[in-house]
Amino acid sequence: MILTLSTSMATDARDIVTSEMIRGFIDGCKLAGTICTGGQTIHNPWSLIGGTASSMVLSSSVVRPDRAQAGDVLVLTKPLGTQIVGNLALWMLDDSRWTAKVSGLIDEETARRAVRVGEESMMRLNLNAARAMVEIGAHGATDVTGFGIFGHATNLVTVQKNNVNFEITALPIIKGLVPLEKGVTIDYRLTMGLSAETSGGLLVILPCDKVGDFEAKMLEVGEPHVWTVGRVVEGNRQVEILDRDRISIIDV
Repeated sequence: MILTLSTSMATDARDIVTSEMIRGFIDGCKLAGTICTGGQTIHNPWSLIGGTASSMVLSSSVVRPDRAQAGDVLVLTKPLGTQIVGNLALWMLDDSRWTAKVSGLIDEETARRAVRVGEESMMRLNLNAARAMVEIGAHGATDVTGFGIFGHATNLVTVQKNNVNFEITALPIIKGLVPLEKGVTIDYRLTMGLSAETSGGLLVILPCDKVGDFEAKMLEVGEPHVWTVGRVVEGNRQVEILDRDRISIIDV
């Protein structure tokens, strides 16, 4: 565990917040079937927590990232939009920010739902999806985090052994966030697949005839929503996202 103690909070408040952060971290470790074995604590203006994990697994439990074949399908296990959700949660606490950045674009009920869906997504581990893709025999996978779905898909397609391209044909986005894409001071490029994601899902390469099996396994363990977002075609290891008029934006 890597932990920072806030230097800008009152001592009593800091003790409560820090204890709850540690408790949440330990609970997350338990959900993942692991334990926290040590850590480092420093002082910082902000309360932050993170960590690094390591494990040993059988080679048969590893999904190699480089086996995509033309005809395969790209499946995403969590919706997009958590970068905007994080900011939206802050804007809702400040009337001036709400007025400047949100008011007139979406209503308060939609905003609250978007934050709730985003929080639930970020709190959910990728453990079930990882197990399912191993059992199904995925041809590759990556998480979708700081580089957005386009950036991580580009990293993934670059390492493929076969001469293939990835075509992104759909983007499942938390409902209400698309109108906020072009912010007052920043263009999040959400519908371009470039908005950063926090605790994003897995982008999994599956044989076409295995998609139904993957969806069924996810449903069995309480993961009801996965989305087919693209396809693998012959090419030269590039990623194409269909233009705005042709891509399917799925409200989640």
